[in-house]
Amino acid sequence: MLERSTLLSAIRELMAGFLAITMVVLFLLLVWRAIGSLPSGNAGTDFTPVKELLALVNPTIGVIVGYYFSRVTSEARAERAEATAETAGRVAQDSSQAQVAATQRAQSATDGAQEGAIQCAV
Repeated sequence: MLERSTLLSAIRELMAGFLAITMVVLFLLLVWRAIGSLPSGNAGTDFTPVKELLALVNPTIGVIVGYYFSRVTSEARAERAEATAETAGRVAQDSSQAQVAATQRAQSATDGAQEGAIQCAV
C-alpha cells in the first residue's frame, strides 16, 4: 500500500495537471470561438474585440502553465536534495561509528602494550 504522503503527492500532481490541461483547453476553445465570431469577409474585418479578449486571457494562461511547470521542476530538485542530504547524514553517521570503533581498538591496543611492557619489566 502507498504511504499517505506519496498518495497525497500523487493526488496533488493529478489535480494540478488536470487544472493546467483544462485551462489550456478552455483557452483554445475561447480563441476558436472568438475567431469564429469574426465577420466572414476580408474587407473591413475588425480584430479589436478578439485582440482585447486575448490580451486579457493570455497572461492568465501563461501564469497558470508557468506555475505548473515551475512547481514540478522545483519539487523534483527538492526531492533530489533531500535524498542527497539523507545519504550524507548516513555516511557521516557511519564515519562517526567507525571512528569510535577505531578509537576503542587503539585504546585496547595501547592498554595491551602497556600491560606487556609492565610484565616484561618485572
